[in-house]
Amino acid sequence: MKQGKEVKTLVEIANIISVQEITGAPVVDIWLIPLVSALITAIIAIATISVAFVVGYQVAKYINKAIKLTSEKAKVEKWIDDQGLTNALLGFRLTQIVTVWIWAYVIVAAIGSGFSIVFGSEFFLIKTGTGMVTNFLRYLENIAPSIVIVVVSLFIAKYISNNVKSGKSLFSHHVAIGIYGVVAYFALVATLGSFLGAPGAEIAGLMQSILLIFMLAIAAVIALAFGLGLRDTVAKAAAKNQTAIEKYIINLGKK
Repeated sequence: MKQGKEVKTLVEIANIISVQEITGAPVVDIWLIPLVSALITAIIAIATISVAFVVGYQVAKYINKAIKLTSEKAKVEKWIDDQGLTNALLGFRLTQIVTVWIWAYVIVAAIGSGFSIVFGSEFFLIKTGTGMVTNFLRYLENIAPSIVIVVVSLFIAKYISNNVKSGKSLFSHHVAIGIYGVVAYFALVATLGSFLGAPGAEIAGLMQSILLIFMLAIAAVIALAFGLGLRDTVAKAAAKNQTAIEKYIINLGKK
């Protein structure tokens, strides 16, 4: 084995010497030039992408300022609050959702432009990064309609549940929660595939399981509420008629 390694080493040395004789370059240059070239490529790539990131950040910043200013002038958030839909988006504001999407898309697109400038390089990380940026931009574009569907569905669900809660029925609060949950569920069924990028069959199976758990939870809540309400009703009736009950028991004892 040692002889084989020695022969291989000698062959490599001979090849280097042959290249040196042909090119006239020192042996150090033969090793150093590719390394320096790769290093320069990496520095240029990092600098270009950094500049692209800063530009994208500033562009996204000004776009979002314009969106927020327009929202304030149009009183979009105030109108949502006046309709009782403040918590429809689970604590998020409509303007927040829009601006976060803008931040992500503009900045990633800018970074992608930086990658494209140095795309001609053979540096592996540059090509890998370009592919990742392209895929992420495509993902953001795919989920944009899904975000709109979910937002509109949650607003509608909250509006309906608010109207149901305003009723004086015993279970109006629980029915309102159920309506909100069912509408939100169907919105997720329609859009979760684009969010996760999973096949439709897998999403359908997952959502069926979630729906079953959700319905069982609702049933348990209603049963518990009904049981507690019935217990309180019986206790109040017993306290109200305590004297009559005691007299009835005393009369039974005398008999």
